[in-house]
Amino acid sequence: APRGLYVVANPSANYAGLNAAATNATAKAGKEIYKALGYEENITFVGASGSHCQWRAGYNAQLQENVNKFLKPNGSGNTGVFTTDRADTDPSQWIDWTTPTLSGEL
Repeated sequence: APRGLYVVANPSANYAGLNAAATNATAKAGKEIYKALGYEENITFVGASGSHCQWRAGYNAQLQENVNKFLKPNGSGNTGVFTTDRADTDPSQWIDWTTPTLSGEL
C-alpha cells in the first residue's frame, strides 16, 4: 500500500488446497491494511468459480478499471471493489483487532 493491488481468486472444488474462503478472508485482511493507510480504494478483489488456472471473463471489468487508474496517464478508474460468486467470508474470526488510522509520509 498505497500502490494498486488487483487480486483474483482462482479456486477450484477439485483441489482441496485452493480454498476460496481463505483467499477471500486474506484479501479482506489486506483491505484493512490499505484502509488504515487511507488507500482502501487501491485494493480490488474478484473471486470467480471455474477450473484452476483459468482466466474468467468475470475478471476483465475490474482488471480494466485497475489498468485505467494505476497504469494510464488519466489515473481514473472504479477500484476498491470486492466481489465473489463464491461464499463471501467474514474474516472476523481471524481479525481480532480494530483497524487503526495510520498517518505519516509514505
